[in-house]
Amino acid sequence: MTHARLLLLIASAATCLGTEVNDGSATVSPPPADRTCSGPVQSDLLYNISSRLTAAGVPGTYTGDESLAEVVCCDKRAIHLAEPRFSFEAPDIQLFSHLDSSGVTTFYDSVCGIPLFRAPMGRTFADFQADTTEHGWPSFRPAELVQGNVLTDKTTGFVTSKCGTHLGSFLPDARGARWCLDLSCLAGKPQEQAVVEEAASPVLRGASDSECKPVATQSPFDLTSFVSKRWYGQQQMATKYLPKEENYCVYAEYEVLKKKSFWGYSIQVHNYAEEQDRTQHDSKKKICAYVDPAFKTDAKLQVGPCFLPKIKGFSNGPYWIVNYDEALGYALIAGGQPTIQTANGCKTGSGTNDSGLWIFTRARRRDDALVQKVRAMAAAQGFDLSVLRDIDQTNCD
Repeated sequence: MTHARLLLLIASAATCLGTEVNDGSATVSPPPADRTCSGPVQSDLLYNISSRLTAAGVPGTYTGDESLAEVVCCDKRAIHLAEPRFSFEAPDIQLFSHLDSSGVTTFYDSVCGIPLFRAPMGRTFADFQADTTEHGWPSFRPAELVQGNVLTDKTTGFVTSKCGTHLGSFLPDARGARWCLDLSCLAGKPQEQAVVEEAASPVLRGASDSECKPVATQSPFDLTSFVSKRWYGQQQMATKYLPKEENYCVYAEYEVLKKKSFWGYSIQVHNYAEEQDRTQHDSKKKICAYVDPAFKTDAKLQVGPCFLPKIKGFSNGPYWIVNYDEALGYALIAGGQPTIQTANGCKTGSGTNDSGLWIFTRARRRDDALVQKVRAMAAAQGFDLSVLRDIDQTNCD
């Protein structure tokens, strides 16, 4: 960061935006005739936005005790204006220091708490940060838009949420559609109604508000090709049998047996993982699998200990190949249908069966662009990506 930029940020934080500490009292709303939002701005916005108690620095005449968020998000007199540029980098905000660089963050409406954007999707965290820095305001791409919750007027460029909150501007560039928005209007916390609406979103769920979106597995699917070579884990969900401490040097191998085992298993599974101190966890030949005859696809397997009979939900659990591309060398694997709704999507359990989410690649060396591509596929199926954690594949034998 340049010296000039730092001085600009300090000035914005200390003078233009105000530095008083929010005492939790409600902010004053714009006059009813000028108000566009469905309700008051939340009093405890994320990223320290609630500390901006005045709109000093935003051109125009407003009630002296309207907060920055009330003015730029809810006052139609400021609809053509924005919060000060680079507010997201202000010393007491530092947006990107609060985000999970290996995950996806959901940005919620600062008034009604509905989900608006999820980033990064279809690109790396570094790309998201660079895009935002280039413009000076949080910048999003089409894959990150929560359809139905964001309204874009491509004639005026105005972007609002379906709650009436003014979010910012639609400013396409050479790379395509881009939403450049005010962090003040994206810093909300999910409210109870917002969680219900997110669960009902046809894009994120594709089902009713009481169900998670049914997961579609890879089709067509070539099991022989899938088991032909070793898979290296790049991200995985912690489960009872795969705790977070074992996120090192993870790989999986499969072999179609020449004849079925005593209990009818047709695939030998070999899982391997290490802890940070290089303690090894090797399944050797203890795990087996078979194609689930309940489905008309080879992409849905059942996995369990080789020495136990095949009993679904007891000795065996689902292992679904959700997405797979041999040419690009990736696979998205789920421990069956996710059934647990969260603010960020749906997830499986974390026990022994009906649990887990993995991103595998053929290459051990991490390809961030490829991992982000598969994460976007998982999000499109409605998975909660916050459960995924990076696997360290360095210094492995």
